Amino acid sequence: TVVVEPEANLQLAVELIDPGGASLGVATAAVAPSGNDLVLQTVATTSAGSYLLTLGTGSTDAGTYRLQLVLNSAVEEELYDGPTNDDASTAQDLDAAFIELGIATADRSAVLGRTILSEDWFRFTLDDGQNATLALKKLATGSVTLDLFDSAGHLAAGVASAAVDQLISNFADASSNGTADPYFARVRGDAYTDYSLVITRNADFDVEPNDDLAAAQELTPSESVLGYLAAPNAPGNPTKSSVAGNVDTDVENAQYEPGRLIVRFDQSHTSKTKGLAVSAIAAAGGKIVGRLPLIGAMVVELLDAKADVFSAAAALSADPSILYAQPDYILHALDSFPNDPLLSDLWGLHNAG
Repeated sequence: TVVVEPEANLQLAVELIDPGGASLGVATAAVAPSGNDLVLQTVATTSAGSYLLTLGTGSTDAGTYRLQLVLNSAVEEELYDGPTNDDASTAQDLDAAFIELGIATADRSAVLGRTILSEDWFRFTLDDGQNATLALKKLATGSVTLDLFDSAGHLAAGVASAAVDQLISNFADASSNGTADPYFARVRGDAYTDYSLVITRNADFDVEPNDDLAAAQELTPSESVLGYLAAPNAPGNPTKSSVAGNVDTDVENAQYEPGRLIVRFDQSHTSKTKGLAVSAIAAAGGKIVGRLPLIGAMVVELLDAKADVFSAAAALSADPSILYAQPDYILHALDSFPNDPLLSDLWGLHNAG
């Protein structure tokens, strides 16, 4: 997105040219008076390389201007001499701002806006059964709130989150009419508060806090998630630091969570073996504190904090209803984590690196 804000007496035109010399779009000031802002909104670029921006007046006028380039996001048009978006009937359409994420059918859209003295409305569409997550974040002092309406005017309320100011997670289109249905996001807040609104389809949004197993974020029914992972020692980063020196280690000498096991039951007869596995865990002095449904396993803590996890694992592994039991190891990648979404399946455990 290209935004040009000229001074009051200057009428400009702006053109974006791709690396091959082809024009990707031209914006000109609509009509007098001069000084109208120019916006080239969410221009799709498909070629890597250097792009060219040309600005001209078409006259002998001279003056100053402010130029902004915004990557992978729209801007609120009302802020730049564009049409208002103060209600659902005038909502700014964000469908053109969606970008494919390259993972299944997930895509995302975003807009940068500012609350003035009225509400800001944005429109997007969902196919039958498609889900969406909306995250609103203020970029300055003040407060903002987010509401979601369907085409019939029904409201889905937003909630607070540690990572964003307002969140609507995994809202699903419940229609089966074979067409894309419109939905409307309404942003309200203190006057002159800058904000960003991100909308994902078929992907959830990392909203924090989800820094351990107990606080794991539910992703169902999304196919993927957008998030950010800071370096272990970055200021304010809550993740655990790696082993000093990040040295290589084998399983026998690896760190593990004291008194905690990963136990997988035999799934050949699910309901029956589940019950047997639970009984075996209780007999071994353990309690189930979490589940790993993807691999059919359970997180087990021993009631006796001083109990030997290896002895408990051996005892549980001998039970025919249990496929394996082992300590909850803490392993660390030595260089970069393999870019393989099936790596955990190769290891068979949730703690694959």
